[in-house]
Amino acid sequence: MGKDKQKKKQRKIKKLVEEDENNIIDDGNHLVQSVEKLQELQEELEKINEEKSVELLKVEQKYNRIRKPVYERRTNIIRDIPAFWSTAFLKHSILGGLVSTEEDHKIFKFLSSITVEQSEDVKSGYTIIFDVEPNVYFENRKLWKTYTFLEENGHTKITISSIQWVDDKGVDDDSFFRWFNEVNEHDEIGEAIKDLWCDPLSCFHHEENEEGGDDVAVKDSKDEVVEDTEDQEQDI
Repeated sequence: MGKDKQKKKQRKIKKLVEEDENNIIDDGNHLVQSVEKLQELQEELEKINEEKSVELLKVEQKYNRIRKPVYERRTNIIRDIPAFWSTAFLKHSILGGLVSTEEDHKIFKFLSSITVEQSEDVKSGYTIIFDVEPNVYFENRKLWKTYTFLEENGHTKITISSIQWVDDKGVDDDSFFRWFNEVNEHDEIGEAIKDLWCDPLSCFHHEENEEGGDDVAVKDSKDEVVEDTEDQEQDI
């Protein structure tokens, strides 16, 4: 009896072990199948995102062509506004603080225009161009910096115009114009100039609006003084 009971117990244990092994195998197969389905869905999502990127690029290319003649008309109007670009640049929240030396301020008086030219396909890069009037600092009439996005390695190639300084004037370490000699793939200054290019008028008006507000405040305070004086005279 004791031996039969022991054999029965062993058979029961063996059965439980086999059931556990089968469950583990089933769970493993289910896990593999679930991961494979997720991978298929992820590939489908990536394909959709790629299609979206292609369509968005087409839209950006279309509107880049539409904006171009508007920018040209804007440039023609700006020519009639003295010191427009230098004023807008110096009032920009980021760029203005970069023009800190006395020499830089003198040079910026000769800035006639700023242009940002996108590549035809938009995705390849852009060029920033400073047009300058004849001056005693450098011989260039254009200063430019081009950013070319390289698809093969994801890097950015930067080419720059060499500033031809008159009489080797050069610039000191704090000068903004050192930027034209810097090669930095993550160029915050370039991005800020693109921001300025999109809406220079808001920067051009920025301090004028604030000063206008101050003028109103001063006027109101003067009116209050006059009213107080009149009240005092009436009391007398």
